[in-house]
Amino acid sequence: MINYKKVLEIEHLSVSFGTGKNAEKVVDDVSLYVEKGKITVLIGESGCGKSVTASCIMNLLDPNGHIRSGKICVNGKDVRSLNKRQLVDFRGKDVGMIFQNASEALNPLLTIETLIAEGILAHKKISKKEAYEESLKLLKKMRLSSPESILKKYPYELSGGMCQRIMIAIAMAMQPPLLIADEPTTALDVTIQANILNEICEMAKMSQTGVLFITHDLGIVAEIADYVYVMRNGKIVEQGDAYSIFQNPRHEYTKELIGSVL
Repeated sequence: MINYKKVLEIEHLSVSFGTGKNAEKVVDDVSLYVEKGKITVLIGESGCGKSVTASCIMNLLDPNGHIRSGKICVNGKDVRSLNKRQLVDFRGKDVGMIFQNASEALNPLLTIETLIAEGILAHKKISKKEAYEESLKLLKKMRLSSPESILKKYPYELSGGMCQRIMIAIAMAMQPPLLIADEPTTALDVTIQANILNEICEMAKMSQTGVLFITHDLGIVAEIADYVYVMRNGKIVEQGDAYSIFQNPRHEYTKELIGSVL
C-alpha cells in the first residue's frame, strides 16, 4: 500500500563501486523516508555515502557504481524500474535537485531564461512566451531584484548566492513532491546561507514539498530539520527528530558531532 505522506521511501539500499575483489561498499543497508512538507536532514562527514544515496534517488549513479540491493520509491514510483523515457519525466515532475555548487552546475553557455524555461518546456506543452512568464514568476518568488534583467544574464555574471537561488527555481519549476538539496550552502557566506535555508523552508511549507537536505553541518540541522538521519561509513547509525538528536544522542559518533560544535 502506498503511503501518501511519504514522498520518498528507501528500503535496505546497498551500493558498491568497482567489481569483484576490488568492489567497495559505500552505502550499506540504508533505509530512510521523507514526508510531505517536512525537512529531513541526512548528516555525516564527507565520503560517508550521502551524495551517493542522493544519486541513486535521481537514478544518476556513476557508471562504476552498482546498486546491490534495495528499493527506492518517490511519490509512489519505483525509481529502479523506470525506463529512460520515464526518467526524463521523473526528473523535474517527481523530484528536483539543488546541487552543491550552482555556479559550476549551471551551463555557462546558456542564459538564465533558457536554463529555467527549457526545463518547463520539457514537461509542459506551452509556448516559449508562457515558459518565459513562468520563469519570471519563479525568480520573483526567489526575491531576486530585477528578475527581467537576470533572465538575460549568464551564470558567470551572477554571484554564488544568486546562482543558488536560480538552482532552487529550476528545481522547483514543476513543484515536485520531493526536493533533494545536496550541500547547497557550503560555498556561501553566513548571511546568504541563512537566506537560502529560509527559501528552502518556505518552499517546503508553501508547496508541501518533502525535502531531503544533505549536509555535514550540524548547525544547519538545528536550524531547519524536522527529522534527522546520521550517516557514517555508509550506514545510518542514528535517527530521530531534531530535538531528540540534540538532547539525547545515543551513538558515539552523534555525540562527537554535537561535541564538535558546542
